[in-house]
Amino acid sequence: MSVTAKHRVLYLAPRPPVRSGIADYADSLAAAIEQFTRWELVTPDIARVKGNSIRDWIAVRRRVQSWIDDGTFDRVALVHAEVGFQQHDELYTLYWLHKLAPHVPYIITVHDPPLVTVPVFYYYCLGSNATRIRHLARLLDYTPMARSRVAEILSCASSVVSLTGRGGEMMKARYGLSRVLHIPHLMLTEPPDDIDRSSRDDALTILFMGFWSPAKGIETLIRAVEIVHSRYPGRIRFLLTGGANSQAASKKYEYRVCDIVLRSSISSITELPGYLADDQFQPTLDSADIFVLPYLDSHGASASGPIVRALASGLPIVASDICAFREEIETGVNGLLIGPGDPKALASAIEMLIVDKPLRQRLGSAARTRATAQHDRKAVANSYTELYEGLLSGDGDRLPRT
Repeated sequence: MSVTAKHRVLYLAPRPPVRSGIADYADSLAAAIEQFTRWELVTPDIARVKGNSIRDWIAVRRRVQSWIDDGTFDRVALVHAEVGFQQHDELYTLYWLHKLAPHVPYIITVHDPPLVTVPVFYYYCLGSNATRIRHLARLLDYTPMARSRVAEILSCASSVVSLTGRGGEMMKARYGLSRVLHIPHLMLTEPPDDIDRSSRDDALTILFMGFWSPAKGIETLIRAVEIVHSRYPGRIRFLLTGGANSQAASKKYEYRVCDIVLRSSISSITELPGYLADDQFQPTLDSADIFVLPYLDSHGASASGPIVRALASGLPIVASDICAFREEIETGVNGLLIGPGDPKALASAIEMLIVDKPLRQRLGSAARTRATAQHDRKAVANSYTELYEGLLSGDGDRLPRT
């Protein structure tokens, strides 16, 4: 069936080559919707703004006005935005959309609930990238004015979506929304063929995948792997993929981690390949035996793209017992949950999987079953298009405030 304006969505989201979990998610969701449904997600070709100046704030307003003037909104049925940490372009676009074109329905998927983006008033930095200025702007997020601005944008949406159930509850409580829909994070690619890891006994590969930051618990993981290596020399290989983003503080942390590894007792068994190319993701997952996400305690409830990849690849997972991971991992069923920031507990969980092959196989098999049941690409695509269809039929309403 040919796609008409009736089945076209203006999709506000970062897309590759932007390097972020949200960009990967958006690219995969658009592909799944277009593969399995009659809908098409169209991402505008725009120069994204950082959002840290009044000039950016005005530029976004002008962009939305230009879309009104050139009939962009007449060529789509609705707008769908993926909004997350520090994604000011999308949030400011939604603000001006509901101010200048309130008749255009929009849907928001929030990736880092209960936060929507921070700092909300980033343009008060007046173009400065100084950390101190940014922190001062961040203080405004704790004021009623900032919360009211975000609540206004959310409450004017036709639907708000969270990728985790807990995240939706937190947003309802923080912003006074009566409902937030839960649509799980989709598998980023079709699930791979089942990998037979039963013959692997020596040099099992422990894998971390994702963006590096202090909150990810990477230093805790390094200490845990040192403990395991000292007890089981020759039995493990450590693969620490990913790295920093373009910010100076992030680069500084990346250098710190690399220096820690080079000076550690596990430097000879550790590989630091950096960010993986698209065609390297699945082979890397297939080569791994244990997947570890040692995040530190978090007050948010963000979904994890890496954990969905690991589930789909049939990997036993050791993860921190934080709210987002509790929705995916059940200890002893499809993985092991441990207290965050505890290298000894993390080492013990890894060792349990090293010495107990039947446990590794059982947890890995259950992980794959979980991915198929909860994160199926076609099912997630259909969930969104049912939402779109509801708006077309008049069933979608602006979200009432409690």
